[in-house]
Amino acid sequence: SIAALSVLEPAAQAASEFGTQVGQIRTLIDETAFSTKAVTDTTLALADAYGVDGIKGANALYETISAGVMDAGEATKLLGVASKFAVGGNAELAQSIDVLTSATNTYGLENLSAQQASDALFIAIAAGKTNARELADGLGNVAPTANAMGVSFDELTASIAAMTVQGIKTPQAITAMNAMLANVAKPTS
Repeated sequence: SIAALSVLEPAAQAASEFGTQVGQIRTLIDETAFSTKAVTDTTLALADAYGVDGIKGANALYETISAGVMDAGEATKLLGVASKFAVGGNAELAQSIDVLTSATNTYGLENLSAQQASDALFIAIAAGKTNARELADGLGNVAPTANAMGVSFDELTASIAAMTVQGIKTPQAITAMNAMLANVAKPTS
């Protein structure tokens, strides 16, 4: 009947979109290291655990791998941390992946894990007048400069939080921090 088809059509469309997302992920990975079944299982498990649909979960895994996290275990771990950060920080999953992969890529996974970055961000949110979305939107602009100057991610997020407590909005605090670090690196005469 037509009524039955109208009910099945959205499910078929979602399955097709999910298959497309998994196909995009497969273009980035070595099938021997991260099989299509593992991609599908990981995506669906994380989507179920954190209340996102499979399509968003697959897109999130794509973004994680695209950001350079090619190891299946590391990608899964980072996606789990990003999902928790998104839920706890009231941010979009894509923003959470972006800020965590930017932090770990800038500082190096050997120096800063996704969990450590997430913890530092949560501390900054609690201590400052900022939120996960604002930090996610701007930290990528200052983290490379901070890292080059020897400023740890904890120190960076704490400094931004301290500025926001004084009434400076997060985007301006990030810009000011970047300018301050750049001036220390290249003082004017």
